[in-house]
Amino acid sequence: MSSSSSSSSSSGNIFMDCAAAQQQALSSEAYDSGDNTNTNTTAILQCVSNFHQEQQYDRETNLRSFLLVICGGMIFFMQSGFAMMCAGSVRLKNVQNTMLKNLLDACGSALAFYFVGTYIYLPNNTNCS
Repeated sequence: MSSSSSSSSSSGNIFMDCAAAQQQALSSEAYDSGDNTNTNTTAILQCVSNFHQEQQYDRETNLRSFLLVICGGMIFFMQSGFAMMCAGSVRLKNVQNTMLKNLLDACGSALAFYFVGTYIYLPNNTNCS
């Protein structure tokens, strides 16, 4: 009920929102053509199509970002597996050294992944860091 009192709020129904926006645009233009229905229907369908294209683009962008984070996390878990393998293949007195080397390797890899991977993934965005 409160959404009908304000013209800028969304009703949650894209068809009703597009129709209301088109009706508002037609009334503000004082449009007096005889074939108003066909133009109005085409404009509403174009509005709905634009809305769904934006939704599709947002879903694709979110999925790509999610997969980038998940794959990066899996790669860093592989690093811990290599650390355990190295710790098992050296003598007990050298385990601490091997773990420190693997930790530094993971830190260097994380920095390289951020700086190099970001610019490969987003080549046009210069404000990444």
